[in-house]
Amino acid sequence: LKAIGIIGANDDDAYDSRIIKSFKLYGANTNDENTTWDLVCTGERASVDAINYQERGYNCQKDSGYKFYKIEFVHEGVYQIGEIQLWAEKDSVIVNK
Repeated sequence: LKAIGIIGANDDDAYDSRIIKSFKLYGANTNDENTTWDLVCTGERASVDAINYQERGYNCQKDSGYKFYKIEFVHEGVYQIGEIQLWAEKDSVIVNK
């Protein structure tokens, strides 16, 4: 995993208070109650602009090849996300799945 993209919804300009404030992305190779999750990427809302469908991209601080990922959003109240993209590199080509 090289980067994560968080794309806003179709009404972010009208309801910018619902754009997430920050997030933490964790990775692990197992997914049970004893799993230790490693912090892979963090991000904050850098822009005060509220644009519909705006993509906010974040590079991972740590190149990872984990099998499982979980994301934690930091926000008060209701939030919305149109799409989340995880970007990986395969044979030197960026792949979006």
